[in-house]
Amino acid sequence: GHEAVVKLLLDTNKVNVDAKTTNGQTPLLLAVQGGHEAVVKLLLDTNKVDIDAKTTDGQTLLLLAAQGGHEAVVKLLLNTNKVDVDAKTTDGSTPLSWAAKRGHEAVVKLLLNTNKVNANAKITDGSTPLSWAAERGHEAVVKLLLDTDKVDVDAKTTEGWTPLLLAAQGGHEAVVKLLLDTDKVDINAKTSDGWTPLLFAAGKGNMNLLRSLLNTGRANADARGPYQRTPLWWAVLNRHEAAVRLLLGIDVINVNAKDINGSTPLLWAVQHRCQGIATSLLGTGNVNLSIENRDGWTPLAWAKQDNQNPMVELLQLYHENFTIIS
Repeated sequence: GHEAVVKLLLDTNKVNVDAKTTNGQTPLLLAVQGGHEAVVKLLLDTNKVDIDAKTTDGQTLLLLAAQGGHEAVVKLLLNTNKVDVDAKTTDGSTPLSWAAKRGHEAVVKLLLNTNKVNANAKITDGSTPLSWAAERGHEAVVKLLLDTDKVDVDAKTTEGWTPLLLAAQGGHEAVVKLLLDTDKVDINAKTSDGWTPLLFAAGKGNMNLLRSLLNTGRANADARGPYQRTPLWWAVLNRHEAAVRLLLGIDVINVNAKDINGSTPLLWAVQHRCQGIATSLLGTGNVNLSIENRDGWTPLAWAKQDNQNPMVELLQLYHENFTIIS
């Protein structure tokens, strides 16, 4: 970024302004990467630089500037009207992909305003600019992309991840709300290994996310995820008592849902001495105490052999006061 030195060298008219390093980087590429606006301008003004110069992995001047969030440099490059605004690297990344991924709002806006970028450009794993922004929780960038009305809000990666799934997994509440407000997202979309947005929210005990998803009235509250566990199951498993209580307030919830081991949420709570969660589950009046897991254990049998006297009393009290559901 030594502007004065660069000017002195250029004034000799003896330097190769496009000399390349072993990995293909020119002075202009290096200046752009560093965000050195004044040096970039000096080099561009020579009219002797290769504006389409790329690194060995296909990174262009504009991509490097976008990646670094160098707004002024991006403007300089765009103003030449000579750069390919949608040039792809070897993995399919575009300048917009990187600007969205890094959360560089001003750069994203500049690129979108050219009307020459593919807002749905995918890299090799299927991620789009919206996918990246949603995963990283870049709310302002997500809003810019959605406002174009050109993005596929439900675009899937090769493993089935939609922007909503990525935002939910990351706990990015504001981004989840923006996506839900489009009314164009599949709220029950699943990853290749079975996770839904609600399963993520329940597993993390994120109450705001849970409420946002449940308030749509479209989320499947009993969706089966990894190990055949439901949102309630994951909330119990991770000991999120508030999330458990919220889910139990849903009429359709199956409190006796069995996982691949035949265990119910109550059996797990008993096995791990979670009395508070067990009390909440029993409080529904819908728990079936006679369900055995694959090893033949019922909640009461486990509590007795584990010498959990308070838990035994709780389960026996329930047994005496509620009809067992068959």
